[in-house]
Amino acid sequence: MFFLLAGWAGLSWLTGLLLLLRLPDHPLAQAAAAQCVIWGVLNSGFGLFGLRQAHRADRAAINPTTIQRELADRERLIRLLQFSARVSLAFLALAGLVLAAGLILRTAAAIGHGAAMVIQTTFLCFFDRTFLARLTLPDIHAQNQADNPTEAIDAPGSGR
Repeated sequence: MFFLLAGWAGLSWLTGLLLLLRLPDHPLAQAAAAQCVIWGVLNSGFGLFGLRQAHRADRAAINPTTIQRELADRERLIRLLQFSARVSLAFLALAGLVLAAGLILRTAAAIGHGAAMVIQTTFLCFFDRTFLARLTLPDIHAQNQADNPTEAIDAPGSGR
């Protein structure tokens, strides 16, 4: 999921830079480009931080302490994504207001800011919900854990 966020950040950066290069004097393009770059910076930071944390976890030795730390990190990430989903909805409402104001007032810059914010926050709303759903899905392997009171799943036979 962090690769997806980093990819979205790169796409945001690229879109912003292309808009500035292609339409440098257009207020709508300048506003949209500014939003793309701002959101690209934010998403880059979160994506790279997540990738770094995942890389560290993958390289750590597997022992009870590491497992407990990973479970605690997972719980913190779940709480962060729950909070982020609410913040994304608030930003989506704000973006809608900016876009509506720009359309009513016929202000190209406000339309550009609002439209780019709607696109960015819509992606983040879906991203947060998808990431949260992946983290909170029941683990199908939990049935084979030693501390699970349910019956263990039999290993497949040789087939003969």
